[in-house]
Amino acid sequence: YGINRRRFYNIKRSWKFQYHFLSSEDLNGLRGMMVAITDRPTGKIRPVYFHPDPDSDSDFYLAEIDSLPQEVPFNHLASVAIDLSEVLRSV
Repeated sequence: YGINRRRFYNIKRSWKFQYHFLSSEDLNGLRGMMVAITDRPTGKIRPVYFHPDPDSDSDFYLAEIDSLPQEVPFNHLASVAIDLSEVLRSV
């Protein structure tokens, strides 16, 4: 207990999103989300609820952010790639 080992033998979903040419307002929104879900003293990022299809009320997942790299802005517009993976619970 207390050691984070990702040893689940279930199938888990993952998603990759690439957003190109984000404005400064969009980047500030992403930064605000990261501040809200990050615990700086421990360095942990809390999982988020992810809703891939807004037309479906029952289709949502608990996901964790695997990576969030940001590319250098070009002409005041940046690119961000977000990788999410489903959080599984042991059964």
